[in-house]
Amino acid sequence: MTRMIWGLTRRGGGGYIFLSSGTQKWKFPANAGAGFRAGAPRTGGYEMRSFPRASALTMTLTLSWCCASTAWAQAVTSTLLGTVTDSSGAVVPNAAVTATETRTGVSKRVLTTAEGNYTIPYLTPGIYRVEVEITGFKKFSRDNVELKIASAIRVDAQLEPGSVAETIEVKAESPLLQTDRAEVARSFASEAIRELPLANRNFQTLVGLVAGVTPPTPGTSLEDPQGTNYYQTNGQWNSANNTQVDGIDNNDPFIGVTIHIPPAEAIQEVNITTSNYNAEFGRAGGAVLNVVTRGGTNQLHGSLFEFLRNTHLRARNMFNVTGQPKPAFNRNQFGGTAGGPVKRDKTFFFVSYQGTYLHQATTQTQTLPVSSWRQGDFAGVPGLNLFDPATGNRDGTGRTPFAGNQIPRSRFHPVSTKLLPYLPSPNLPGFQNNFVTNVGFQNDAKGADTRLDHNFSQKASIFLKYSFVKYDLINEAALGRKIGEGVMNDQQTHTASLNFNYTLNPSLFTEVRFGYNRYNPVVNGIDMSLKNSDLGIRNPNPDEISEGGMARIEISGMQGMGTPVTRPLVNADNIFNWVNNWNKVVSRHTVKWGVDIRRLRLDRFQPQGLNLGPRGLFNFNPGTTALRGGPALGAFGTFGNSFAAFLIGAPDRTGRTYMPITPTNRQTNFFAFVHDTYQVSKNLTLDIGLRYELYTTVKPRYAGGASNYDPATNSLLVAGIGEIGLSTNVDVDPNNFAPRFGFSYRMGQKSVLRGGYGISYYTGRYGFTGGTLSTQFPVLYNIQIGVTGDFVVDGSFDTLPVVPIIEIPSSGRISPAPNQAFFVIPKNNRYPYVQSFNLTYQRELGRSVTWDVGYVGSLGRKLQYNRELNAAAPGTGTAGMPLNQRFGRTASTQERGHGINNNYNSLQTNLNKRFANGLAFTVAYTFSKALDVGSDQPGFVNNLNLAANYGLANFDRKHMLNVSHLYELPFGPGKTYLKEGPLSWILRKWQLNGIFRAVSGTPVDIVADATPCNCPGNGNRADFLTPVQYLYGRGPGQFWFDRSSFAAPSANRWGTGGRNVVRGPGFTNYDFSVFRSFAVRERMKLEFRSEFYNLTNTPRWGNPAGNVNSGTFAQIISASGEREIQFALRLLF
Repeated sequence: MTRMIWGLTRRGGGGYIFLSSGTQKWKFPANAGAGFRAGAPRTGGYEMRSFPRASALTMTLTLSWCCASTAWAQAVTSTLLGTVTDSSGAVVPNAAVTATETRTGVSKRVLTTAEGNYTIPYLTPGIYRVEVEITGFKKFSRDNVELKIASAIRVDAQLEPGSVAETIEVKAESPLLQTDRAEVARSFASEAIRELPLANRNFQTLVGLVAGVTPPTPGTSLEDPQGTNYYQTNGQWNSANNTQVDGIDNNDPFIGVTIHIPPAEAIQEVNITTSNYNAEFGRAGGAVLNVVTRGGTNQLHGSLFEFLRNTHLRARNMFNVTGQPKPAFNRNQFGGTAGGPVKRDKTFFFVSYQGTYLHQATTQTQTLPVSSWRQGDFAGVPGLNLFDPATGNRDGTGRTPFAGNQIPRSRFHPVSTKLLPYLPSPNLPGFQNNFVTNVGFQNDAKGADTRLDHNFSQKASIFLKYSFVKYDLINEAALGRKIGEGVMNDQQTHTASLNFNYTLNPSLFTEVRFGYNRYNPVVNGIDMSLKNSDLGIRNPNPDEISEGGMARIEISGMQGMGTPVTRPLVNADNIFNWVNNWNKVVSRHTVKWGVDIRRLRLDRFQPQGLNLGPRGLFNFNPGTTALRGGPALGAFGTFGNSFAAFLIGAPDRTGRTYMPITPTNRQTNFFAFVHDTYQVSKNLTLDIGLRYELYTTVKPRYAGGASNYDPATNSLLVAGIGEIGLSTNVDVDPNNFAPRFGFSYRMGQKSVLRGGYGISYYTGRYGFTGGTLSTQFPVLYNIQIGVTGDFVVDGSFDTLPVVPIIEIPSSGRISPAPNQAFFVIPKNNRYPYVQSFNLTYQRELGRSVTWDVGYVGSLGRKLQYNRELNAAAPGTGTAGMPLNQRFGRTASTQERGHGINNNYNSLQTNLNKRFANGLAFTVAYTFSKALDVGSDQPGFVNNLNLAANYGLANFDRKHMLNVSHLYELPFGPGKTYLKEGPLSWILRKWQLNGIFRAVSGTPVDIVADATPCNCPGNGNRADFLTPVQYLYGRGPGQFWFDRSSFAAPSANRWGTGGRNVVRGPGFTNYDFSVFRSFAVRERMKLEFRSEFYNLTNTPRWGNPAGNVNSGTFAQIISASGEREIQFALRLLF
């Protein structure tokens, strides 16, 4: 006999070592008993060491629409919990509770405790049937229990006396309130991921719908063809975010990217936790993104799809005037998925393929020298004063001006003369921003994802997953292929994971995970045919890189010439991840503990060094054609003086790098945690946890593979030689204990109060995880002649610097250190951490609507930074450099350390409507303020007084409003209107979706050219004269604010302005989509989609120029976000 009960549940839930490269060979004793000598490199190749490459729609949406979820600290799985009582309210021990995933038939079974409680962890996210049975009572059954990733759903059961052969079936909706956890979290199901108009169909854009998160921005790095989205969470920097796919770390900390971005068609769910995560989660101070990929079910299902955008469906950029050709744009994304059973109720498969071909151009506005400047004639340029560096003193004093601001042709340097014909001519009027062009870009990606799930029994299950993606990328340059900075990337990405769950007994469970990621970009210039030798630049120490291509030439105020100093790059990052977690249910306690070990093998051939470049670098800045203590630079001085210096071959700094072997970086991360979820009463739940994180010091693979500069003794410590360990004497930080506490108190049936406090540790990106000490001598030579901003002509434009011979003593300590640019990592190097806290009230407003409001804050401590240690005070020049005063050292010395702070305070509120009656929506609003001394692993304008850099964070947005919606038109069978007839057929099965965003602008730092400051190693800010008056102009010749509020500082002093005292324009954006589905047959439908990104074509204005010495100061000369229309077809079966 079956009885139906309808209701709404309110509760829920001794020899020698030889190293060689080409003709270069090093020999040194393994025990460092004797010294070894690294000679100057001779002619030969370079060695790049690398590893081998080795249905009803309504029901579906009701169950799957994104909603606030309860994060229960399980990265891949979910938890089901509850209490079993009889009709009198007494608890029922030893009742059998079975959870069965209805699409796969896989089930798990436990017994209730003496207190009548049960917990079933490690359940695959999905739709479950929950059954409870014990002799003497009727069987309890509840269907359509949805379990989301990293969630805990409460299903309480009340048993009635009777026979087990009788069943009580309960029909109830999934709980709306988050009643058992303190996290600030949000989940998005597969339907939301595939149906909301997400930019580029990248799941990471979902974070933009979460309160406290800045609008995500796709990365533009050539090493990131997958387009990692960068964002800041609750005032913390983008490196504080953590992404996991199927429970495996999915971050490349070396490059700072998400390794694999699964296709939208292959994702089952995304969970985003932004504050007070459970102790299982770490290596994060911002957001934790958990992604679970789709698996097969007992029914064969899949899709075929194609999405198309092109030039005709894309609006013209605001600054691409009608006279210019519209930039080309073609984006085609296509592929398919299939999933089903290998053996019903036992083994399942899922496969997907996706190709994305993007061929486009972007409109760029650049600055180029006008025709008269190319002839040496600078007469009539307002405020420009050119002085001859061949006169006066070397330090820039006593120089005489070029008569009439004209440089004789005879003074042109031969290298400049050869390069001038390659420069395009301006096609717009004016001295700045006078060249507009469309620059090509190509990114072709082809990738496959496979997954196999197997259920051994109710006690044991496993899944295996492998993904592969191949990218081919070309990025052209505004100056053309011959002398431009265009690059190309040939990249492969491999990811694999395994997950095994086992139930030892009804109260003890374990989970084992293993993951492997390989990230392998190969990046270099496009056209390397123009060589240094063709230009007449001598190379005293030739190797394969420096002989292929031209030197990098950087003229202040215009785009550089030559391949960027960061190329070539051959990256082979191999990351291994082992996880073992345990879960024990004891009375009212659910205790979880585990370990997480990550091994990083990061090998990166990139002879960038301290941005000096393997083919040579020549910096042309205004100081070499200016007068020390003379007239201030005018509006066109930065570019005008710098280009004049280029014409006569007067570099401000000359440099080069040389890298004979591939740098290697090795690090092990060991994490452990214990967490207790304590059900104090039916209304109060406590979460108490402790996490420990140990990051070993980054070490090279071999002795001599790194070095660390000691600024106290002017010594260079060579790794693994003599008394110097492979860690270069950098200590391990063993004190990373992270307590977590949270509570959840149910205030009746419709309200809950949550709060928590926790500490989280994480590591910075790029050189903070490796690639710092392994990218300097003896692995890489940084040879630098002179410093920027000192008025002195340093080096010769017709020759690269000589690579010196350096003796390495048996002690491993080179003293004095060579006068090369070096990095410093402090001996007592602590890791950054974040204190997070929140207090949130949540209220159920109706059967499908919830509202919450809360305070969310964070404090970042010991955060990472880049600081120039050899920076001089204003007016002191090179002589004022502290290391020059002590040791005669003038080269750049950059400290990569931890020790700065930030803070964030916010009001966050959400209004969510679960899908019902054809409508679902989410509203998230944030009112916040973020302050720091620099953002996202900063360098500093003022390196001598870091407090002078304190101000609004670069990403601070005072107001952020995000709205998403899904709406089915109310026409057709089962709807309110037009249930049948021709008009019904036309209007049925239409769906309107959208994402609206309105945010405040970000701050602008008002700076000045630092040359008059005469403070090498530092920048400078403008003088702040009067309160800022906003004029809100946009476009060339229009001013966003009154420029008279600021002025360039006089010589030899700091400007009086603070950091980020102006705020740029905000923006609004509405992405909209409209769908229509057609039934092809019973289990097959065709879906036509049209999507409009920035439907209203509202410009997203860039920030105004913030340099008072720029001719475009206070003007907004860039905009993005022009409307794009996308059409698509999806066949679903």
